[in-house]
Amino acid sequence: MIPRLLTLLMLLAVLPAHAGISLSVTAQPGQRFVENPAGTPLAAGFVWAGSFATGFDPAADALNPAALMAAWQPCLTTTVRPIFGEAGRFSDSTQANAPALTGKPIYLWIFTTSDAAAPRADLANVTAYGLFTAAAWTFPDGTLPPPQNYRQINSSEVQTALGAASVSATALRLQPFTSHSSRAMFDAAMLAFFPDTAAAVREPDADPDSDGLSNAVEFYLTRNPAQASGNPMEISRTETAISVTRPRRDGLPPGTAVLAGSNDLVLWLPVPAHLLTETTDSGGLVTTSIPYSSGFRFFRFDVNLTR
Repeated sequence: MIPRLLTLLMLLAVLPAHAGISLSVTAQPGQRFVENPAGTPLAAGFVWAGSFATGFDPAADALNPAALMAAWQPCLTTTVRPIFGEAGRFSDSTQANAPALTGKPIYLWIFTTSDAAAPRADLANVTAYGLFTAAAWTFPDGTLPPPQNYRQINSSEVQTALGAASVSATALRLQPFTSHSSRAMFDAAMLAFFPDTAAAVREPDADPDSDGLSNAVEFYLTRNPAQASGNPMEISRTETAISVTRPRRDGLPPGTAVLAGSNDLVLWLPVPAHLLTETTDSGGLVTTSIPYSSGFRFFRFDVNLTR
């Protein structure tokens, strides 16, 4: 009995007396409120508190929300709402066992969305956002006893707004969200499909499901790059033209995909735009027709993703 008791006491002695951290975030009346890009206090929105992966510089990628999302390490989520009749407010707290956050800078990431739902992993419903921090904001050491494991921050302490967001004496102003480029849209989509994998798997030329279609092509064709599938493009012919029918992702900037033609499968040239006829059916499938007189025998789509 005595040896067993000693073993138990030794195990208890090596466990931390206090595990986890406590964090409180507020934008109560008397503190700065949150406003949209037009300067109006928010009636509703979402607030995330957390940090970023070690080595990631959020200031450098503040205009690339997909990159921010890929490196984000969450701690707390809450909503922007009226408090005591004042819009643009929030107040919440959490307790978490998050050793990866210990000692890291704390950031407030605030969003508005088009559907009143929380921001999606692919950012498709985000309409505005702002990233804010202060030099003194750091996550506490979760192994220490209270109050050392508790950190309270409020909106009036914000010193820095990253990207195009801004800070005034009274408010935290969000910036409009736009995808900026096809590459930003691609990065957000790949993060949604591969949230916990190496960055190389999410590259445009990668083919993680080994189906012969690169991530870039599957993105353009609205396919799942993590699940092997056949090529959804269909080719048909008439007496005067060749037609290619395929799905196409909505919202892509012009020039994201270019139809190229070749006679020898070696030299590929863009098919002149005036030779192309394009239609979209009720199901969203796009058909591009090329006359035989174009002089090309083979065709392919080149997907160009630019930042």
